[in-house]
Amino acid sequence: MNNSNLVEYQCQCCKQRKRSGYYIHHLYLCLSCEQLLISLEPEDPLYKEYVKLMTAARRRNSQPNTIPVN
Repeated sequence: MNNSNLVEYQCQCCKQRKRSGYYIHHLYLCLSCEQLLISLEPEDPLYKEYVKLMTAARRRNSQPNTIPVN
């Protein structure tokens, strides 16, 4: 198998380039960060930072793409 065809994406949480992960509200999350996130308690400050990051990504990408009419 030729590894040059594999695509890497930058995780928005850890900022590392990874091949395994997925998008949540247009925010790429690697599997390592996902595992960390699900192991955290909601009271943990790091958990709260992840929530802020995902909320900001959702807001950025939920804005309608409109063109002003003059």
